[in-house]
Amino acid sequence: MPGKVELTTGFAFTASTAYLNNTGTIPVNYPYAQVADAQGNALPVAYNLRTPYLDTVGGGQLLDWHLRPLDELRNADNKLTLSD
Repeated sequence: MPGKVELTTGFAFTASTAYLNNTGTIPVNYPYAQVADAQGNALPVAYNLRTPYLDTVGGGQLLDWHLRPLDELRNADNKLTLSD
């Protein structure tokens, strides 16, 4: 009918959250690397630098340079939040 206006409204909301903390890779090229002890504590893994060098670098004046893949995974905080 002429002269009438029809108004239609709609609403859509989408939200998602993804935690991308596990890359699925440990930068170690040998499958027998032990990443945790019997109590579940993270162990250092030799990677790119020799362990004797890492044990003595900086004469105790630098932070720990050992790679602990299990700690890297536990400390990761990569959260992706999407909203539309």
